[in-house]
Amino acid sequence: MLLTGVFDGPLKGGLPKGVELYASCDVPNLSLYGLNFFINGLGTYRKEYFWTSSLSAGAFIYVSKEATKFTEFFGFTPSVLSNAVHINGNDA
Repeated sequence: MLLTGVFDGPLKGGLPKGVELYASCDVPNLSLYGLNFFINGLGTYRKEYFWTSSLSAGAFIYVSKEATKFTEFFGFTPSVLSNAVHINGNDA
């Protein structure tokens, strides 16, 4: 799994917010993976787990805070919704 994008979009409220992940090889068990977020520069880490299935090489996963503005901007729905991806520029 590769982190290939982090976005804090141009729509009102900085939407859509999210990340893009890419499977560079087959991933037979996505439940072993998660995302760590350093929340708002406060020194607080939160680990989010999202997946229970497999993923084929070459596939992308899009994790977003919400679906409406994500779909409006990108033209497709996110793979996963999570409040953890509240990205605003002072995250790590």
